[in-house]
Amino acid sequence: MSETQLRNEYLVQRGFLYAKALEGVRKGLDRTREVLLWRGFLVMQIGNKLFLSVGSPREDLMMLRHFNMNIRVLPGRHPFPGHRPTAALSDQDISFSKDILTEIEPTEDEELLYRLFVTSPVTMGMCGPDEFSGWTERNWGTFKRLRFGRKVPVEVLDPGVALIVKILPLLGLDTVLSCEGHSPGEIKGWRSRYSFNEQFRNAEKYNDTVPTVSLMSKYHREWARQVLPLFLAEDDPFIKQWTFEEHFGNLGYNWRMAPAGSIYNLETKYEALKQVQRLARRILDSHWDTRGHYDPENSLARRIRDYKMRLMSPRDLEDPDLGHKIASHCR
Repeated sequence: MSETQLRNEYLVQRGFLYAKALEGVRKGLDRTREVLLWRGFLVMQIGNKLFLSVGSPREDLMMLRHFNMNIRVLPGRHPFPGHRPTAALSDQDISFSKDILTEIEPTEDEELLYRLFVTSPVTMGMCGPDEFSGWTERNWGTFKRLRFGRKVPVEVLDPGVALIVKILPLLGLDTVLSCEGHSPGEIKGWRSRYSFNEQFRNAEKYNDTVPTVSLMSKYHREWARQVLPLFLAEDDPFIKQWTFEEHFGNLGYNWRMAPAGSIYNLETKYEALKQVQRLARRILDSHWDTRGHYDPENSLARRIRDYKMRLMSPRDLEDPDLGHKIASHCR
């Protein structure tokens, strides 16, 4: 297939996922929020307003501006109870400060939302452990000291898994690679020289059709295995679909979020990505208290990070009761 044919096929697939994700969503506010979350932006809704979450990197704000989203930086102001803002900052000063907040104006512009949803990563996706924050050692000491993982810009992430990649750093996890799963017609580097069917066969051969996030080290893998189920019901069938690979593959330790062979068309791909979205949103929603106030300092993610600091040695990650101990600590 020519590059033009591949590109057209890719847009057909993205268009299908766009329609499914927005099925039954009518209001401009709700459609804007859904597109932003599916694309990977850490978005919060307060009343009828949308905000790009504190802690988002500057590149995410720049990407929204690139797509002509109306945004307003709110330095020195914060709508959440109990928050102490920093001094006012200009746009040029925006970086990784957790106190910078941006208001996003919802849009009725369907073409804008579609373009934002279907845009492919500017690279082949988050493609290495030295991206964005410099090289990180894979030893126990580095894992133990890591309170937040690296903040990866949305623009380099596959839309289907971008939100979970953005959320995992809040749990003290570092990621090095991610992929929503290759489908026929997607332009993925060397695969673009293969035909439609050959691409899919290659993807199936290497189990590349399923959503995957690669974790920095075996310690991150074991921590993910322990803490991610805490955001779902104990008998949630989604948990049973996960595979944490024991060997070092590509650039890290792969967390596969769907069984091999379970994704064979766009419908099954959408259902798998919907589950990934559900988990990511559960983690994001955990930052709200029972009164409906945004309270990151007392969130479940914060308590999980605190517990991580208590770990004494790699053997602690092998404790079969670790998940229950973390859950008890977080209540």
